[in-house]
Amino acid sequence: MREPVSGEGSKGTLPVGDLVMVASVALLTRTIHLFSILEIPLLANPVVDARWHHLWASAVAGGDLAAYAPFFRAPLYPWVLGSLYFLTGPSVLAGTLLSVGLDVTSAILVYLIASRFVGRGWALGASLCWGLWGTAVFYSTTLLITPLFTFLLLWSMWLALRGKAGSWLLLGLACVTRPTALLLLPLLWWYHRPDLKRGCMFAAPLVLVWAFNAGSGDPLNVVASQGGINLYVGNGPDADGYTAFAPAYVEAGEGGPEEPEAYRDNVQAAAEQIYRQRTGSEGGVEPSAVSGWWTARTLEHVLRHPLAWLSLEGKKLLCLASTVEIPSNYDPYYYRRYSPLLAVLLRRRVLALPFAVLWLLVPGALWAGIGRRRKSRAMRMLDLWTCLLLLAPLLFFVTARLRLPAVPFLLIALLVRVSRAPRVSLLLAPAGFVAGFLLLSATEGYVERSGVNMEFFDGVAHVREGRIDRAEALFLRAVQRGSSREDRIDLNRMDALYNLGLIAAGRGDMEEAEQWAEVLRTEYPGSAKGLRLSRILQGVDPGLRQQ
Repeated sequence: MREPVSGEGSKGTLPVGDLVMVASVALLTRTIHLFSILEIPLLANPVVDARWHHLWASAVAGGDLAAYAPFFRAPLYPWVLGSLYFLTGPSVLAGTLLSVGLDVTSAILVYLIASRFVGRGWALGASLCWGLWGTAVFYSTTLLITPLFTFLLLWSMWLALRGKAGSWLLLGLACVTRPTALLLLPLLWWYHRPDLKRGCMFAAPLVLVWAFNAGSGDPLNVVASQGGINLYVGNGPDADGYTAFAPAYVEAGEGGPEEPEAYRDNVQAAAEQIYRQRTGSEGGVEPSAVSGWWTARTLEHVLRHPLAWLSLEGKKLLCLASTVEIPSNYDPYYYRRYSPLLAVLLRRRVLALPFAVLWLLVPGALWAGIGRRRKSRAMRMLDLWTCLLLLAPLLFFVTARLRLPAVPFLLIALLVRVSRAPRVSLLLAPAGFVAGFLLLSATEGYVERSGVNMEFFDGVAHVREGRIDRAEALFLRAVQRGSSREDRIDLNRMDALYNLGLIAAGRGDMEEAEQWAEVLRTEYPGSAKGLRLSRILQGVDPGLRQQ
């Protein structure tokens, strides 16, 4: 077998045939999945963060680079998406193809990184495995930042292993895609001490984003202000470790979600609303001040209840190691009904693919590491890079899309070790299967309890496509789904009830519409949607708009 390529910046001819094979497999899986969902309303009607990205990018395409500044979320992905929209017009399909392209390139980068440590066959295995990784296949067809963020991290790592200055620029770009990439800065500093050029390359994207924030009235907001509230959501008194919820329910404005200028993130709105109530602030508030206030609240809670917080972190570790993919914004498992390929590549029964593959490798990797001589500098870099990426969800909350960017690095790190003792690793794989199955048994219920009600979002998408009968059936299921939690998290149950009332009134069944209005008044007294539905039925408000 060919000797592994050194991780200390060795050079060699690129294996074009291998790269074409890797790209072809990754592209084929994503294309098959995309064609499977091409006609479903959910593709053309993005939800939650993906919808915001679409609206934000549309504004950027129209020339408004400062849209939504000062930024609650890091702006690079909407800027990149907006640049594409400038060429194609606002197009969900164009944005989806961009994500597919980024993900295919990521599979190539997995090969290139793995080949720095192991021989051709193992590098090919790692990259093909990532090309078939069901969770990555799913997220490559959404307008979420995961494909871009993963791509930037892989590219930065590859250049860092080769001693290239461009790794600093790419890490800076990753930081303005998702600020948790800042965790990697000390590690890159350790691996390659920066000179002025490298420091400027890293700082340039952050300075640019800061300039937009400062110019919009918040000079203390460097990249994005969501860190404080997300810290509270993941570590506060109501945190469960895996649900990204708003700390108080904030209903959409009268403009409705259809109007881009009226869009408002519910977590951001809730954070500002509670900040105003508790501090007595009036008028405009700086997002950085809101973020700082929530950070202080979180730290105060953690210091007062350290044992409870440690228990919560233990639960997060369980979720991080689990073979199930905990939904956030989208539920990947929901799409199995639409995509036959995803039904094979993404499973949650017995052998919970794809994450169970990692557990099959773990025992062999541990065995190969016993008594191993001191690791190379590059191998330590890979291990620490992986650990820091896994740390990021533990600081906030653990979900599939927050864990996914660490997976290709973890896959490479495990395969490097397994390659040293392949036969023993094969014999030990059943132990990994048992460990994965036990984790699955302990955490499978978190999928249902997560804060994602796909039936509701699917219903809204069907309404926007004019498929009212199907939408009504989905909203009925959404009401049931929204009752799955016993805590205060609503899971869009109130919104589903409201839409059922509107649909009934729209077809002239005022008796049924009044029944839904009564349920809203009883279960959600004083809610804006309950009052609005009642006004519609009384003829005071003629609007019939699902939202």
